[in-house]
Amino acid sequence: MKTIRVGLIQMDSQDQKEKNMRKASELLEEAVSRGATLVGFPEYFDFIVEENQELEQAETIPGPTTTQTVEWVRKHQIWLHGRIEDPLHIAGPKMRRHFLKPID
Repeated sequence: MKTIRVGLIQMDSQDQKEKNMRKASELLEEAVSRGATLVGFPEYFDFIVEENQELEQAETIPGPTTTQTVEWVRKHQIWLHGRIEDPLHIAGPKMRRHFLKPID
């Protein structure tokens, strides 16, 4: 049986998307350097805003954040799990990306 090392990222995301993504990248690099092949981010790791600011921060899917996460996956050949907006974002080394919509 193959062993999988899981890296769970805890971060204090704020309303500055670029700063959050830089921090996420640093933490991902640390997890990978410790042998993680599955990395989990908290929901809304890219930004946290007030409800009335959601539309101005929204991105298309695919967009800058989802594209960046896929680049991390390709670079490190890892699986990545994170919640970005409504869909659950999962990316793995042998696929481009996968989004699971929540069931109401």
